[in-house]
Amino acid sequence: MRIALFICDSAEALIQQEAELNEDDSVLYRTPDASSESGDVVRYLVKPPRSPGAKLEAFEGKYILVAHIR
Repeated sequence: MRIALFICDSAEALIQQEAELNEDDSVLYRTPDASSESGDVVRYLVKPPRSPGAKLEAFEGKYILVAHIR
């Protein structure tokens, strides 16, 4: 099982990212409307090959998409 987390800067980017998923993929969670998320990140861990310099301290003002990728 592969889970992908997409954090987008705009509602348009969220819609575009969702449209790019394959038909076999399933959305587990998405920001429900045009309003962005608000809140702090509880835990954020980056493992290679992702950049270890990428840090996210809050997801306020972001749009989130979590998908099961097949």
